[in-house]
Amino acid sequence: PVLTVKGVKKKVKLALTCINSFQSQLRNRPLGLSPTLEGFIRTLDLEKVAQIHFVPNNIKATLVLKGKLDILAIEGDVQKAQDKLKQVFGDETLNLTPEQIAVTEGDGWKVFLGELEAEAKSSSEGCRIELLKNPGSVLLTGFANMVTDIKIKLCDYLDKKRLSSQFIPATKEQVDFVENCLNLSELLDLKNQGISLLPVRTLPTGLKVTGTAENLNTAVSAIKKELLSIQSETFTYDKPGEALALIKQNDSLKVKARDNGCMCVLEFVTNETSTCLSKHKLPNGLSLTIWQKDILHQRADAVVCQLCNCSDPVTGVTKAILTATGIDVPEMINDIKSIMGALTEETALAISAGTLPFKELILAVTPGVGSGVNPVVGNLQSVVMNCLETAEVNQCQSIAFPTLGRPGSTLDQRVRETLTAILENCKETKSKNKYLQHIHLVEKDGSTANKFKEMAQMMVVSADSINKVDACLKKSRQMPTTLKQGYVPSVPAMLLLPTVQIAGKTVMLKKGDITQESTEAIVNSNNNSLDLNSGVSGAILKAAGSTVKDECKKIGSQANDGVVVTGGGQLQCLYIVHVVGPKTAPLITAAVEKTLG
Repeated sequence: PVLTVKGVKKKVKLALTCINSFQSQLRNRPLGLSPTLEGFIRTLDLEKVAQIHFVPNNIKATLVLKGKLDILAIEGDVQKAQDKLKQVFGDETLNLTPEQIAVTEGDGWKVFLGELEAEAKSSSEGCRIELLKNPGSVLLTGFANMVTDIKIKLCDYLDKKRLSSQFIPATKEQVDFVENCLNLSELLDLKNQGISLLPVRTLPTGLKVTGTAENLNTAVSAIKKELLSIQSETFTYDKPGEALALIKQNDSLKVKARDNGCMCVLEFVTNETSTCLSKHKLPNGLSLTIWQKDILHQRADAVVCQLCNCSDPVTGVTKAILTATGIDVPEMINDIKSIMGALTEETALAISAGTLPFKELILAVTPGVGSGVNPVVGNLQSVVMNCLETAEVNQCQSIAFPTLGRPGSTLDQRVRETLTAILENCKETKSKNKYLQHIHLVEKDGSTANKFKEMAQMMVVSADSINKVDACLKKSRQMPTTLKQGYVPSVPAMLLLPTVQIAGKTVMLKKGDITQESTEAIVNSNNNSLDLNSGVSGAILKAAGSTVKDECKKIGSQANDGVVVTGGGQLQCLYIVHVVGPKTAPLITAAVEKTLG
């Protein structure tokens, strides 16, 4: 544009002088705002912006758009114009969390954002809302007042959609009922509200409710109200046979209760004392546990019931087990005979456990009083093997044995025969079991149960020792040919060695020459310089040869409590552990602990 001045020459000249003076003070300066904010201002009526925000504040400035948007102002007002623009306009970036980004992908967000944009356009002070997908943020640009208002509304919306959790305390019975019988999600339409329930069974028990903040409190209130409506009652059934009959029908009772909107929980309670006397790991990986309790109250998949041939009277534990089944015993045996013919000794037959809480009842037929079979052990081994095989075939994970044996035999005989049969069977069936894992020996009489405990500690340890000797023999045969094959005691001889269990480890006392032992390591009580040439240490170093002596020299002098390891040299062992000789009980104890460690 061109500015034309007309008038009296003298006055025109004066006017031009004033105009030139004013023009000399004018400066073109950038707005000093972000590119996005400058882009928003470009969409506005620039003259109107100057009139509303510059003129009333006596700021001699305007906005000029010539390719780029600048402030045109006298030199003293440039900074004032820039500050005024920063006060009037503003931009904000809301960085979204992954959870909030997921919210922006829903239909609810699109509706909400559309309403906000419509509100911004209808206002005299506009605002531009832009959702940046990468890196996940919302950019607000416009008049500062409108940007602040829109930001508050956005944050409030996102906060309401934020997931949070509340814990509702509840009894174990209430938690079980909610999980198994009461579908709260459908009852209260929680899924449509984005609410999820998680039962908490660790103390304190209860329900963990998770959902959006806008719906969580309402859902929690509704769930608490439903929990208050859950009632429970306890009934006791203590008449003869009632408890066992109910336990047997446990599954069907639960189904019937659920069909009627209830939950049935059966708890089998007994006043009988139940004591686990000992637990052992058998050679084939099975566990053997000795119990003092009534075998009818033992938890197991299968229970063994001994029949001393069918002509003998049914008495004792056998009578108690068969009577508790609720089945007529003579009729049951006659039915079995009609199917299989006469029951033979060593038979193991799985039948229905009747009202007993077992998966299988295994009838084990052993020699009777007048059968004349001798010795009993051979028969018992076959009977036990058949019982265990029957349990395995029927996919039982555990089996409970009463005390087996010939009627009229002594307590020691019956206990030893039962244990021997089990141990021999486990030795023969090593690694064959797929289902069976646990064997329980159950005896109600305290003296018999303790006899089982004492004898099991000796017999199971001895059997374990035999396995270790077998492994040692096998390993010694695989040693390099440069090692001399020394004397290794026979397996039967190992049974005669004094043996004790300490902290689950087998300790065996043996008389012999340590330099002749075939083992992985032997211990040598040595001096500080590792060259003691007298006593047992001298014998060990002499038998080991020069290579071990040279290795000791390289290791060098040791402290009084030193423990070092060298090769076995010419000995049958792989290693020699040299302990600098302790002389007092505490030092000896420390040395042993360090050696074993």
